[in-house]
Amino acid sequence: MWAVTTVALLLSLQLQHGESVLRDLSVLEATLSQHRDLIRNPEGLPYDVPTSKLWEEYDFVVIGAGTSGSVVTNRLTEVPKWKVLLLEAGREEIKFTDIPVFAAHFQLTDYNWGYRSQRQKDACLAFKDERCAWPRGKGMGGTSIINYMIYTRGHPRDYDGWEEMGNPGWGWKDVYKYFLKSENAHDDLAKSEFHSTGGYLDVSRLPYR
Repeated sequence: MWAVTTVALLLSLQLQHGESVLRDLSVLEATLSQHRDLIRNPEGLPYDVPTSKLWEEYDFVVIGAGTSGSVVTNRLTEVPKWKVLLLEAGREEIKFTDIPVFAAHFQLTDYNWGYRSQRQKDACLAFKDERCAWPRGKGMGGTSIINYMIYTRGHPRDYDGWEEMGNPGWGWKDVYKYFLKSENAHDDLAKSEFHSTGGYLDVSRLPYR
């Protein structure tokens, strides 16, 4: 299965970008190396747990194994006595889903929920039914699988709007501190007052130009 996926991705890239892709195999070589390491040390590989081994009750049930769901689950399991269940509708990641350049490919697979935006007055006018594709990740890692690993917090006004609609604690002033707490910023971002270090989520600028 892994070999078939490799061939399919290479053919897809070749059709999109020409023969030059096949001449630069550095990404593929790195991926193959990681795959060999994983075979030699399979700890951490995902596997299906039989229903018979699940608990009848859990202290916490987290819906969605995206960036936030994974971090929340990990934090909850730091308390040994708590039973935590993480549910994800999609399947596990493969090595290629960890490589940002392949994000466009995975947007065309079942790693994407396939949502489309609602019609708006001044948006998506050139698209069918005037509705844009709205990629949302479906799998372990959530949308981070298909968004080129871009980190964005959203606009502060959106959070304030949620609070105004009757959701106390969801205003920007309340959630901002948790964004900082979750981050492990690198390069010059680590020195910025708008970022923080020590969290589980690595954040950095694009290292290549």
